[in-house]
Amino acid sequence: MRDFDAERLILGLPLGPEGEVGRPARSVQAFAERLRAVLPVPVELVDESYSTVEAEEVLLRADLSRARRKQVVDRLAAAVILRRWLDAEAVRGRGQPQDVK
Repeated sequence: MRDFDAERLILGLPLGPEGEVGRPARSVQAFAERLRAVLPVPVELVDESYSTVEAEEVLLRADLSRARRKQVVDRLAAAVILRRWLDAEAVRGRGQPQDVK
């Protein structure tokens, strides 16, 4: 983390369709707790629901080939998750960051 001057780590939280915390989300929460124990920066969680769908829609509108979409969809989904965190941070008025759900 120090190599990149990171101030925090943002992780996607795979909530269910109704916002429920299922097994995948609990697994990510446990992973986040392990990271918090060893990293010198805050670890925050953001609802990642439909981030891949949103990324696919953007890539389809951009008329990328199926092969190219497959290459970049995960990176764009990560950008969607980060944008959600940034938007929530702006709404919070840049106060103490919390897990976004």
